[in-house]
Amino acid sequence: MYKKFCLSLLAVLPFLSVLCFSQPSSAICVRNPVTGKKVCHQDLDPTKLIPGSAEFAEQAWGEAGSTGYQAAARIMRERNGSGQGLDETQKRFLRQRYGGLVDEVRVAYRSKMMSEWSALGKSIKLGGVDSSAQTYCDRIYVGDSYKPNDAVQIVLLAHEMRHSEQCRERGGEGKFGFHYFKEYKKAGQSYENNSMEEDARNTERDFAKKVICTQVGCNRSVEHYPNYREWGIDLPVSLAVSEHCVSVDSKRGWQRFNLPGSFTKITNTSGGWTVDARSYSPVSSSGHSGRDAQALAPYNQYKFDQRFPFGALLMGSGQGVLWIQGSTSFNGSFGAVDMRINDADNALGDNQGSLNVCFGK
Repeated sequence: MYKKFCLSLLAVLPFLSVLCFSQPSSAICVRNPVTGKKVCHQDLDPTKLIPGSAEFAEQAWGEAGSTGYQAAARIMRERNGSGQGLDETQKRFLRQRYGGLVDEVRVAYRSKMMSEWSALGKSIKLGGVDSSAQTYCDRIYVGDSYKPNDAVQIVLLAHEMRHSEQCRERGGEGKFGFHYFKEYKKAGQSYENNSMEEDARNTERDFAKKVICTQVGCNRSVEHYPNYREWGIDLPVSLAVSEHCVSVDSKRGWQRFNLPGSFTKITNTSGGWTVDARSYSPVSSSGHSGRDAQALAPYNQYKFDQRFPFGALLMGSGQGVLWIQGSTSFNGSFGAVDMRINDADNALGDNQGSLNVCFGK
């Protein structure tokens, strides 16, 4: 239900009079085949504004939408399969807005969108459908092919996942369909003014500005879309990351860093920290040495790992704790790391500083 989905809706809505309105205009009724509920009004016609009956008309559209949306969801699942989960790059960005929902939605790419809708013995040729994406709660259908690291596709998913979230907030497919079509009617049968679409558009714009621009920057130093959709940002074309840096704090114990992809090496370390800000100057990842190491020797019991100097940069691995002294290559790839300063957990209070650690592929 991205912007172009309005074409689908405009085609679907006239169909509802065939699907759900079973009597002549003198006594038009709406019946929900799922609930069996029947709603009638002597003068009700969804294509007209009737003084004094707007609320009733909106209710009728909601009843029809509840049925129609659930039917469409079943057809789309049968037509396009179960799809795939989000990839790691998509999850990394979208998790910052949607949390655990990123682990539950599935996306079917190169989907065949609704062009014919059959229900209650009726087969309706919708035609003219040109939809970028359609969402049926936890299933998202994208017309385009899967594009790894593509910023525009991730922004599209941010829009569609807001509909997934709306579906959960309202209690499932039937209730989402009810509210979506009711809001469509309330907006004067306007896709653009449907409050649920306005909400999704605002969410995708905020996502682009607050997540993508904050994480990778929206400027002209890389290939970009100038003033993307007139949002005042230069959206990068690709979100692929070849290097990623983290900051390891000397005042904390083990710190886990989830990296944006798979990495095979530490390219460099910078910054400085100390295990006692009052007595010793900041050092690099190699830790305290020389006279400082001699002065600290009586306190070796306060090291986290006795094998390495105070202030050494430690990294957890399958082979145990490693001492990282600078650029380091590893045999395999990794997507998360645990790092800390070599100082006991109960002795971190007088530490100061941090190290910047950069990973490469």
